[in-house]
Amino acid sequence: MACGRSEPKGGLLRFVRLPEGTVEADVDGRRPGRGAYLCSREECAEQALGGPVAFARSFRAPVTIPPESIQSVSRWRRSAFTR
Repeated sequence: MACGRSEPKGGLLRFVRLPEGTVEADVDGRRPGRGAYLCSREECAEQALGGPVAFARSFRAPVTIPPESIQSVSRWRRSAFTR
């Protein structure tokens, strides 16, 4: 989403946009709908979570990023580096 790099799916965190416009992390990658993917690089996470612009561009719709989604990125990044 932020950097546009291609990586294996296992190295990316998927997000989905719910009908009301909020963005949620889809850790299992099984939720229906359009997905946006974030790599584990710190600069990409900062850029994506710095505001809804990157998510809105990926989903082609306005979005709201709740604090829970931001926290899930932090948890995922920590676990990605311990694999």
